[in-house]
Amino acid sequence: MEPIDAITQALQRMLNVKFDIEDIHDDYLDEEKKLFTKMVNHLEKLTEHEHKIFEAYKIDLSTITDPYWDMIEECLGFSLSTEVQELVWWYIHDRKNAAGEIVAWEDEDGTEYKFSTPADLYEYILHKFENIG
Repeated sequence: MEPIDAITQALQRMLNVKFDIEDIHDDYLDEEKKLFTKMVNHLEKLTEHEHKIFEAYKIDLSTITDPYWDMIEECLGFSLSTEVQELVWWYIHDRKNAAGEIVAWEDEDGTEYKFSTPADLYEYILHKFENIG
């Protein structure tokens, strides 16, 4: 018998009620992955649009956008660890070289990883850091 089953049965006997305990961990991770992927996609698009405007019209939007980028960075600081934040910003700004090719992320052990999508990045973060925040 699983420990959770023993606890459930003991509580049911003590409280004289019937209840089920559901493991929502997988559902939670699926939702977290969707939100993380959506967030990173939005950040990447914002960066791309700002860069395209500069390339096409030589308009530097940084005086307008920098306060927003600062706020986004501060908001991420509330929910992500420093290591994860650095990895997200690397993904947004440095994952592709000038030719648009994906370059590898090198961890502290010298192992290289290529992330094609934010979902790949999410899976790496879960593996490496055990959680996102």
